[in-house]
Amino acid sequence: MGGILSLLYRSGDGPEEMDGPMVDVPDEATGLTPRQKRAVAVTWDIVKKDLKGNGVELLHRFFTKHPQYQKNFKAFADVPLDELPNSKKFQAHANSVVYAVTSIVDNLDDPGCLVEMLRKLGQNHGQRHIPEQAFL
Repeated sequence: MGGILSLLYRSGDGPEEMDGPMVDVPDEATGLTPRQKRAVAVTWDIVKKDLKGNGVELLHRFFTKHPQYQKNFKAFADVPLDELPNSKKFQAHANSVVYAVTSIVDNLDDPGCLVEMLRKLGQNHGQRHIPEQAFL
């Protein structure tokens, strides 16, 4: 476990930049500290090793826990839950989800771009009447 934690707290990008008092100062735009951003990036790197498979699993688990939201997707609204992972339309949407999350993670250090990406994501889902609760 110590090995995993040490990875999360090292940037690997330069000499000891994660040491010192600035490590725990939250970014004004994201509210995340440099350590937290690094933890998110390192964790997402694990997911990216099988982005397609993990995307399908992520979205399938989401619909398992919140089946009411599957009805918002006309392309696979009526596909039985256990058949979703084999649906090419479902797989395509799962890929879109994980690529969007990848873009968000990749832009944690560019608040202007990050805010615009999230604004666009919110607008796209708002136009489809996806409730805010679906993101909580």
